[in-house]
Amino acid sequence: MAERTLLSDLERRTPAGRAAAWLLVGFLFVAMLTTLLPLLWALFSVCKPPAQIFSSPPTLFPRPVTDPTQWAWGNWAEACEQVDFVRHFANTIVLVGAIWLLQIIPSALAAYALSRLPTRLGRVMAVGFFLTLLVPFQTIIIPLFLVVREIDLVPLIGRGLGEPGARMLSVYLRVILPAGCSAFNIFVFKSFFDELPSDLIEAARLDGASERAIFWRIVLPLSSSIIAVVSIFTVINMWNDFLWPYLNFDVAGERQWTPIMVRLYSLERTADNATLLAALVISTLPPMILFLLFQRRILRGVALTGLKG
Repeated sequence: MAERTLLSDLERRTPAGRAAAWLLVGFLFVAMLTTLLPLLWALFSVCKPPAQIFSSPPTLFPRPVTDPTQWAWGNWAEACEQVDFVRHFANTIVLVGAIWLLQIIPSALAAYALSRLPTRLGRVMAVGFFLTLLVPFQTIIIPLFLVVREIDLVPLIGRGLGEPGARMLSVYLRVILPAGCSAFNIFVFKSFFDELPSDLIEAARLDGASERAIFWRIVLPLSSSIIAVVSIFTVINMWNDFLWPYLNFDVAGERQWTPIMVRLYSLERTADNATLLAALVISTLPPMILFLLFQRRILRGVALTGLKG
């Protein structure tokens, strides 16, 4: 089925349609520049000496522009030397992967229950979930930190891992468990599940399929687009998260297990601006690569709200 765009082919053939299309393209080009220029400035500033980064007036390219051999390419090597990217990328991937699992599966199950298993208190529970979106995380971070700090997980998991491993896993769980469910993801999944054909689910029930089988064999295979959207949002948000991991890892003193964003904060105290920019650019590569690999599915999932019967 062909996808509907803002302007149909017939509308684009008219003078007004062509003018509107060019106007839209111009607006999108300006919007692209506002997001692309800071990235380009950071990328080229890595190759500048520290004195050129904040020179006035600011420059986009290192000087001399015509001789790249004189650019400060050593900033990349200096960043890799000061930051163990392999270790901290691995730490971040472990955190992001665990949080992704704990967000996708419970959020999808909760959304399916709210959407397809109506109860008397279903709307009340849905409103309760969505009201949590109005509460800023900064307002609950102190009581949440006090709660997870009092949970001593070392005696429960320390027998098989030893004291250092149990302490490290305890800190990871303090970061992971509070992020185990997301009201926003529940809202996105529920909006998608509401649009699924009811006849398909009712036919499965008449054939004797359980709700568990319907969810795993029918609903989830039809939800690949929305799962991709929720996944990329979750991964990028967790990859860029700083405050909550910093509080837990810094208090515990387990700095060798910190994710990449927390490590970059400590690098700020010792590295110059060019080295810090190089480390920041390197740290953004995995989310950018992930988006480029799945951009078609992500954009399609954003455009579609569900299946139309």
